Amino acid sequence: MFPNNRLRRKRSQGFIRDLVRENEISANDIIYPIFIESGKKRKQR
Repeated sequence: MFPNNRLRRKRSQGFIRDLVRENEISANDIIYPIFIESGKKRKQR
């Protein structure tokens, strides 16, 4: 189930630790989708 090598030496460098650390997502990070349809007399949903 778990890997035989833990690869700790790769996490000893700061920039690699920054790449693999857990990320936090807030509401400000999410993009609101807007869909544009061409044409006249389109009904709004």
